[in-house]
Amino acid sequence: MHARVAEFVDLAEERYGLAIEPVEFPEEGTPTAADAADAVDCRIDQVVNSLVFDVGASRCSVSPPAATA
Repeated sequence: MHARVAEFVDLAEERYGLAIEPVEFPEEGTPTAADAADAVDCRIDQVVNSLVFDVGASRCSVSPPAATA
């Protein structure tokens, strides 16, 4: 497990009492939401598509518009 993931897991447990079980994606990656859903055995609508950037003291969250059917 990557050190930053382990740090997040520990912090979530200490601060919020959450038990998080990280799931690693396959070596070849997950280029689509469908691939990501298959990799972690969930529905495609459960795949989160957002990014959080931590730049110094500033934090910026970026989320794409909601998908339409």
